[in-house]
Amino acid sequence: MRQYCRENGDFARVLPAAKPSAYNQPVVGRMTSDRAYTVLVSTTLMHVSEAGTVLSTVLPLAAALIFAFSMSAAWLFSEWFTKPLRQLSGAARQVAQGNYAVHVETRRNDERGDLAEDFNHMAKEVQRASQMQRDLLANVSHDLRTPLTLIKGFAETARYITGDDKAHRDEQINIIVDEADRRTALVSSGRELSKVTSGAEKCEKVHFDMAQLCDAVSERYDAICTQNGWQLRLELPEEELPVYADPNMMQRALHNLLGNAMHHIGADGVFVLRAEKCAEGVRVEVEDHGPGIAADDLPYIFDRYYRSRSDAGRQGTGLGLSITKAIFQQHGFRFGVQSTVGKGTTFWFLMTSR
Repeated sequence: MRQYCRENGDFARVLPAAKPSAYNQPVVGRMTSDRAYTVLVSTTLMHVSEAGTVLSTVLPLAAALIFAFSMSAAWLFSEWFTKPLRQLSGAARQVAQGNYAVHVETRRNDERGDLAEDFNHMAKEVQRASQMQRDLLANVSHDLRTPLTLIKGFAETARYITGDDKAHRDEQINIIVDEADRRTALVSSGRELSKVTSGAEKCEKVHFDMAQLCDAVSERYDAICTQNGWQLRLELPEEELPVYADPNMMQRALHNLLGNAMHHIGADGVFVLRAEKCAEGVRVEVEDHGPGIAADDLPYIFDRYYRSRSDAGRQGTGLGLSITKAIFQQHGFRFGVQSTVGKGTTFWFLMTSR
């Protein structure tokens, strides 16, 4: 073999077994580059056969274990990843069925946790809107029931009035018309409150001059002030008051506050609309010199249908201030009320310019 390597440079051959029970023996040889040495490597095929036997036994088992581990890991990962999504899906079905009190656990600090928090917030808002709708329907139904009974009674009375008793008949008819007008105003206010609080009516914010809007709104009260001997005092600066808001919503808010001031106007017959610049942007105030609001009533003055003790017997839907509150909240404006019993009340809100 060495001679063969010297002559040919390489050598590779399988030598037959010397005995029948022995294994063939592969031999590999190579000459060094200076042809001074011959390297021969030999082994027995017994080890190769044993290795093949071991591999044929171990490899299927190892493959099966690897496959089982991979499937288990994939299942566990799938469970870990999809469990919050399944919880959200189940919670969404409950909300669709009317269970707005459903809550999803938010223990994760990743996108799935954020999604769960957003879902819980949405469910709370839906629950709040649904409760407001139920309350509104209940209150409107209650407020409509008694006046409708009165309207029916006056209508029946007017129907049986005959002859020359025109004055009595006209009186009954006027009562019917007045009651119908008040109930129409109640329904309209209820619809307006529902749209604003539910988000069905969106803010369409633009830049405009609040002083100009206040001036335009105040002109709408000239006739009623002249008729009743009242005075709407307008206090505005010479400069513009730039704000960023929905002008239509702001106009409605001003009308609600001014209407409330007229209902509580004092002996002097004066109510005030005031606007001025401040650190946050523009401060708007509506002031009356009426009976004022007791301290115990102030925290609830913006609640729907709430009437303070000084409002007992006064006409109105009880929704004007609630609508105004919803408008300010939708804009993100700060607002409040200050009042002194016997001296009057001032409602205020702060508008931003961007």
